[in-house]
Amino acid sequence: MRARKARVEPRVLLIVGPGNYHYKTSSVVNRLKLSDMIRFHHIVLLGSVLLLASCSDANSPETKEQVQSAQQANLSSPINSDMRFQQLYRKVVTGEATLAEIRELLTDTNVAGLTNTLHGLYTMRYHRGVIHLLDSLWQQNKTLYPELSWELLAKTPSRIALASTLNRIYIGQTREYINFIREHKDEEHEFHLAQVAIALGLNGDPADVDYLEQLASGDNVYIVQTSMSALALMNNPKARDALIDIEKEFSDDPRSKLATELLWQAYRWPDQKAG
Repeated sequence: MRARKARVEPRVLLIVGPGNYHYKTSSVVNRLKLSDMIRFHHIVLLGSVLLLASCSDANSPETKEQVQSAQQANLSSPINSDMRFQQLYRKVVTGEATLAEIRELLTDTNVAGLTNTLHGLYTMRYHRGVIHLLDSLWQQNKTLYPELSWELLAKTPSRIALASTLNRIYIGQTREYINFIREHKDEEHEFHLAQVAIALGLNGDPADVDYLEQLASGDNVYIVQTSMSALALMNNPKARDALIDIEKEFSDDPRSKLATELLWQAYRWPDQKAG
């Protein structure tokens, strides 16, 4: 069995779905108590794409409170109207779900809900059964889990989300996953591109910064928000400098304000000089 990463990394809850988007900054920050979260090296993605990075101890009361706060603020999101799936998703994010509950969640018929679950399963990476499940999903081994929504799990957004999670979990032999993600960089569908952007942001390779900056300079508000947030998730100097460039170049555009927020929350810039 391949070794899994032992280092502590942020656990990420993704609520991602295209729709009618507009920039939100201060109101989202206040609602999620970002100042407290950043103190523990957390990142919250601002805007209609919301990423809640929880601390390494997913079972702590503080983490659960943050997750519940974020989800209550976003129950109106058109991810899935089924309360049962919402309850199961909360359990995944807090690391409390059983394997049977995860399998039930993966019967979801909403592709956006499935991608969120696949990203969220990173939180469950210490559960051996979950690792076996994720590997089977990647190999599309339908015989072990016949009840899952295989048709949707085989679609591009789901596969990108799955590749991202596996890429983050394993230490070595991950080239297959990151190559798959990068093969979809020229997708035309905004939801597919959003998954690519988030996956590259979570991967953190500076080699992808130019691509994300290019996406952030486009006209699609959803893609702009997602790619800028991916630059914040990268947590490297090149990505930080790309956000600084965006902030300056689009000074008369709402994305400049979003860049300012992300630079402060992710990089504590401008306190730290660009170098």
